[in-house]
Amino acid sequence: MSTAAPVLLTGGTARKKASKLPEWGSFERAIVLAADPAKMTTRLVFEHVSPPEVCPDTTKSFVFKAGELIDGRLYLCSQTEVLVLDAQAFKPLTYISVPIFNDLHHVVPTGRGTYLVVVTGLEMLVEVTPEGTVINEWMVIDQDVRHRWQVGTDFRKVPTTKPHLSHPNFVTVYRDEFWVTRHKQKDAICVNKPLPPLSIEVGHPHDGVLVGDLAYFTTVNSMVVIADMKSRKIVKTFDLGKIIDAAASPGWCRGIRVLDDGKVIVGFSRLRVSKSQEYLDWLKTMAKRVYAEPSTIVPPSLPTRIDCFDLDRGTREWSMNLEQHDMHAVFSIL
Repeated sequence: MSTAAPVLLTGGTARKKASKLPEWGSFERAIVLAADPAKMTTRLVFEHVSPPEVCPDTTKSFVFKAGELIDGRLYLCSQTEVLVLDAQAFKPLTYISVPIFNDLHHVVPTGRGTYLVVVTGLEMLVEVTPEGTVINEWMVIDQDVRHRWQVGTDFRKVPTTKPHLSHPNFVTVYRDEFWVTRHKQKDAICVNKPLPPLSIEVGHPHDGVLVGDLAYFTTVNSMVVIADMKSRKIVKTFDLGKIIDAAASPGWCRGIRVLDDGKVIVGFSRLRVSKSQEYLDWLKTMAKRVYAEPSTIVPPSLPTRIDCFDLDRGTREWSMNLEQHDMHAVFSIL
């Protein structure tokens, strides 16, 4: 059995009766757990509830989406904020919230002291300074969706902008290229250079973690897709659902950490209730995989957890249930 060094997990604690709430109102607090796979233990190291001035006045949700751990600093994003913490003391160092922040999904620092932020609610990637000045915007579709709202709208106060046309999730920085995954288009696109999209046909992609020239993409239907970013070609694809081989859905797959021994740790979140068409379509696909034929029955879901896989051997090395530690959705493994 393979173990791994301790990791930090970003995600959220669900509200009671969250299944009866819309997805954008289902989390009561954003949390960071420190997990030790060798001991199968976790501890809460940071929790956060956004202040009222950066939240909708009615439906609220507090959850940390995808972040980064670089040079002793932890980069986090809530629905409407970017937080930078000292990764040892877990003390806030930088806080940013601007009116265009709606349904943030990922933040990563640049080499010039700024931050790239995936603003999923407005279908864009932005570059922002620590002082909160937006200095670059890149749309991931061929239109600016802000035209639907009144000029000057504070999008932090808008509970949701769904349905989304692309639903960008994650930015992979390869050399000087910014590649953003698009859920609906099943691809990753370079937003700052005229390069062809990288097609990820096997599923809706979430994150793309870079290791050298290789990007490890997760898709929500439990695939790991490895792309050579130098040649911009898919080199390997792994179906984690087949490795798990359970009489239930593996869950919503997102979050990956590549270990030094070639293994990976991948995050899975228990299926939630949603009326969005893309989610219903995905459930039908998972039902077919679980029941081996089309079905209107929603398959039961395995709990929210992190699993370690040996991809080359096609084995699951260990699994850690996170729900007993009040994490009901996991986004990043850092």
